[in-house]
Amino acid sequence: MRLLPRRQPSPPYLELVRAAQAAFVAIEGMRRSCSDQKRRVLFLAGVRLGVALGSLNEHRTVLPADVQQKVDAVLAAASQYFSIDRPVILSRSRVAYVVAARDLVIYLLHHELRLGPAEIGRQLGRDHSSVLTALERTERRARADGLGEPQGCAEVRALLEAGLRSKGRDGSC
Repeated sequence: MRLLPRRQPSPPYLELVRAAQAAFVAIEGMRRSCSDQKRRVLFLAGVRLGVALGSLNEHRTVLPADVQQKVDAVLAAASQYFSIDRPVILSRSRVAYVVAARDLVIYLLHHELRLGPAEIGRQLGRDHSSVLTALERTERRARADGLGEPQGCAEVRALLEAGLRSKGRDGSC
């Protein structure tokens, strides 16, 4: 049996990705030395650029439709609970509340859907080592708080179950 070679990205695609990455680094550098109002504007520009860069990802694996639907549902529930837009959760932002939301999404994808770190990373635009670090950090926080699971996990799980039940009633699942 002969395996097909992995498709290589085209040179224009690589140039576009490099240009977007350079712009993202420039925005982050400018953001550190600006006033609060300009910093917010640059933050939003960086988020938009990060989302655009993430959408260029040609190597994202395709999950079975039901699993992909559950991944999207977890992202939607976390987005609703934390009052953060989905693109912001998927962005490269290191703001504490965005990181907390992203870490909880990673925790739920790992413990509820039983996805491995590599697959979670592909779905969220991260590498597997970042996913492992997020899992360790989330579990360490839960232990330090004396909880069996991370803070907000039960609430996001309840939102997730309520959303899945309502979809089941109207026949869309």
